[in-house]
Amino acid sequence: MCLIADHDSSDNEVISCGENDYDAIYDAFQQLLFQSSKLDVAYKKLKIDFKELQSKFEKSLEEEEVFKNKISILKNKEIEIIECASCKSYIFDLNILEK
Repeated sequence: MCLIADHDSSDNEVISCGENDYDAIYDAFQQLLFQSSKLDVAYKKLKIDFKELQSKFEKSLEEEEVFKNKISILKNKEIEIIECASCKSYIFDLNILEK
């Protein structure tokens, strides 16, 4: 039987055991279990981070759609020119002077 510990590191350990060498098998298994536990914790953290980023991405897509709609409404809306009283008076005076 062979077990490999520290698979990601450069000092991989392969243990060959006879039938009566259970302590070496147990130690190698414990090392694998420890590495597996560390990977499990990292996986769970990445899963939480992914869900958070996915939520933010979906929210930004919704905001983008809202802004696109607002831009479309503004582009299609006729712009009314509202002149203030002094501008109207000034334009009226110019029209009188031109005549």
